[in-house]
Amino acid sequence: MGANPARGEIEVTIDGQAYVLAPEMEGLASFQGAIGVQGLGPVMALVVAMDMRAIYHGLKCLAVKGDVDKLAKLSFANGGLATAQGAILKVFEAMGDSSQKKADGAT
Repeated sequence: MGANPARGEIEVTIDGQAYVLAPEMEGLASFQGAIGVQGLGPVMALVVAMDMRAIYHGLKCLAVKGDVDKLAKLSFANGGLATAQGAILKVFEAMGDSSQKKADGAT
């Protein structure tokens, strides 16, 4: 599917479906709005707590490649929930990595 790590994109396969997640402004804002919280800290806390609304909307809002219409029917059996949670958290980590690189003068 082809994630671009330089843009903070994360590739993940859940229940046989491949997705690319990215830390884009629209997706992050939609994610916050969908779960009704303000700030990325509370969003991350819900993902860490495996709040299903946060996991579902995180995948749906941050996906830039993949069939998001299939997300509602994903099976989280066989470790899929932890995989989804980990991918969303990696997107947040990538935002921090990107910010640090810019602060250090790298592109």
